[in-house]
Amino acid sequence: MAAMLNVLVTMRFDQAQLDRLRAVSPEISVSQADPDTADYAKTHVLYAGTPPRDLARAPALRWVQLHMAGVNALADHPLYTETALPLTTTSGVHAATIAEYAVTMLLALAHRVPRMVEWQGRGGWPPDEQRWPLFVPSEVRGATLGIIGYGSIGRELARIASCPTSGWAWPRSTRCWRARTWSCCARR
Repeated sequence: MAAMLNVLVTMRFDQAQLDRLRAVSPEISVSQADPDTADYAKTHVLYAGTPPRDLARAPALRWVQLHMAGVNALADHPLYTETALPLTTTSGVHAATIAEYAVTMLLALAHRVPRMVEWQGRGGWPPDEQRWPLFVPSEVRGATLGIIGYGSIGRELARIASCPTSGWAWPRSTRCWRARTWSCCARR
């Protein structure tokens, strides 16, 4: 019989999420703990937002699954600089949600929602002659959308916003500033 693989989750997963992990295999033991007070001593696999910097706390660690899309925040972390442990990310998992959020914010700003909320919080509205210039929305249809970073989120945003618009997207890396164009209508 294979040895039990100890998985520690230091994210706020609910019981249903933890149970889904446990159902993957009878050979894994899944536990959850606060990252600051967790006992990492017997942890083989860590699912974390912020892994411990003191690697002596996790001598059995074999793999770290990060709850983030990239590892930029870990550039100076000992896991990244001092070990060869596999680090995996959730890159692409949240692309649709984040792209939809970006569209939501774009529309909210174009339609002056923050300004309306501000006036609502004041408990009154401006005089009639001031309302039009304060609250008239900007039309988004037909506008050009610029996307900085054309990874999974940028590509999803382009898909959501593409037809009948067109636009430009640049990679975040300054090493390569080649713009990519897209047009939903051209692919159909």
